[in-house]
Amino acid sequence: MKRASSIIMSFLLLASALAFSFITQNVKASGTIYIRADGSIDPSDAPISTVDNITYTLTGNITSDADGIVVERGNVIIDGAGYTLQGTGAYSRGISWGVSNVTIKNANVKNFHRCIWLDRSANNTIYGNNITASEWNGICLNYSSSNTIYGNNITNTEFGILLVNYSSSNTIYGNNITNGGGGISLWDSSNSNTIYENNITNARYGISLLPSSNSTIYGNNITNNVGYTGIYLFGSSSNNKIYGNAIRNTDGCGIWLDSSPSNNKIYENDITANSVNGIYLGYSSNSNTIYGNDITNARYGISFLCSSNNMIYHNNFVDSTYQQVWSYESMNVWDDGYPSGGNYWNDYNGIDVKKGLDQDEPGSDGIGDSPVVIDASNEDGYPLMDPYGSPPPPSYALTITTTSGGTTNPAPGAYTYSQGQNVPVDAMPNAGYGLDHWEFDGSNVGAASPIGVLMDTDHALHAVFSPVHDIAVINVVPSKTIIGQGYSLNINVTAANQGGFTETFNVTIYANTTEIETREITLTSEDSTTITFTWNTTGFAYGNYTISAYAEPVPGETDTADNNRTDGSILITKVGDFGGGVPPAFFNCDGSVDGKDLALFLQCYKGTAPAEAMYLGDLGGGVPPQFYNCDGKVDGKDLSLFLQCYKGLGP
Repeated sequence: MKRASSIIMSFLLLASALAFSFITQNVKASGTIYIRADGSIDPSDAPISTVDNITYTLTGNITSDADGIVVERGNVIIDGAGYTLQGTGAYSRGISWGVSNVTIKNANVKNFHRCIWLDRSANNTIYGNNITASEWNGICLNYSSSNTIYGNNITNTEFGILLVNYSSSNTIYGNNITNGGGGISLWDSSNSNTIYENNITNARYGISLLPSSNSTIYGNNITNNVGYTGIYLFGSSSNNKIYGNAIRNTDGCGIWLDSSPSNNKIYENDITANSVNGIYLGYSSNSNTIYGNDITNARYGISFLCSSNNMIYHNNFVDSTYQQVWSYESMNVWDDGYPSGGNYWNDYNGIDVKKGLDQDEPGSDGIGDSPVVIDASNEDGYPLMDPYGSPPPPSYALTITTTSGGTTNPAPGAYTYSQGQNVPVDAMPNAGYGLDHWEFDGSNVGAASPIGVLMDTDHALHAVFSPVHDIAVINVVPSKTIIGQGYSLNINVTAANQGGFTETFNVTIYANTTEIETREITLTSEDSTTITFTWNTTGFAYGNYTISAYAEPVPGETDTADNNRTDGSILITKVGDFGGGVPPAFFNCDGSVDGKDLALFLQCYKGTAPAEAMYLGDLGGGVPPQFYNCDGKVDGKDLSLFLQCYKGLGP
């Protein structure tokens, strides 16, 4: 019996302790809790503790029927420590303040009209909070600039993050915002804000500027928006940069410019599967630039309503449901000129067998020979044959063979086209027989069996690709432009394999016509490498030498014009001759070592010489100092060597 009584008593004590713990963790506050300007907590029994009047830590959950916590003291940290501050809505604020240098972190704030509210304050940081079920906004900045908001989770709010009344120069990044009216909104000339790498899901507007100027919006993921647009610019929103965002599966438009936004740059965004428009401009005729975007699977790729004088180029328009462009009373520029080019249109049926400004010179250049005509006022004069940003397809030698009951058509022989290129028959000799085009997919490159076969009712035409052999020298860069006779320098040569075979070949560098060195290299198809050659100038006379590199042609190579490259001139001069002139100038060598060179050497010795001239002062090293034994620095050893040159005792 005593043992049973003891067990029961222990259980009751434990239950009491747990109940007490529960009570201390859940506090009902009938009014507002204040962090007063003097550092005190009012009321004093609120579940917030501090030991230094700097860091204030919640010690329990708080439920408030008024404003939750009002901070009247600056330069403090409010640490929610994972506890919950819960309101009852009705125009209340969860945490609010009008002072600067306040940090709010690790708090759960929910069911307030405004969960976190900044009013006329700066240099605050809000991070790591969970904000839910706000009647109006999760975080709101009013007349507040130079604040940082990051790493918060914001769910079920009318506006996730809202900036109003000239709240500028704020940084907002890495927040997760879900199920709201607006993800991030900038109102009332809240300018020069930076918004990046936020995840915004299931909002009516992902990011909206109403209006805002000089802001930067990049790297955000905006997906599954159930309303109007991913990114929305309204009115006088100008000089904004919007780039690198992923905007997918929006019920309306990926990006929408409405009612006169101007001089905005919209580039390198991934705009995919938006149900109406990839990009839409309405009454926006003021030098907006739209380039380098991937616009895929929209009803209309891009639309213009009374919006002119904008520039659109290097975009990839792919698989629009109805049409790539809808334009009404709008006149815009659709390319960046030649050879930069226009846009890629995956439904373009043109060919590329000509090049040049007027596309009338023989040879392919990656630009369609005919324009994309959008309407009477708009055309892309230089449509791209391949998606912008993709590597160019390899070129193949095409051998045509055909049998027919009449004239061979097209003529048998060699033609050069690119993998994936569609070539109308009338671009080839002896066109006819009612054929529309050849389709060369390159899927069986080098195989003996025919590929790219197109047939009509009477004829079969067979096309067989084989890769071409093509190597090149694309760069020659000497490490020095002036060198003392007998010293060494490096020459970097970049060689490339531009063909379809793995190639082994020799690369040789020359000083004028004198061979310096030959190297054998092996490169796979479409690969390149940089080789470092070393030239010791011992035995070469004073004077200027032109540096060139030559790649020996490989068997079967026909395009050898780019196998040789000349790039760079080296002056070999007397050791210690750094320059000349009045005042003395580096590299203005005069063939002698005199007081001018002494003045220049002293600049190297003191470290005040230009960086590109410092190597001139490194004449040697070792104990005793020796010429040519360079050690990568200019010190007393180099001074003693230079003085030998100055006295005429140098090499």
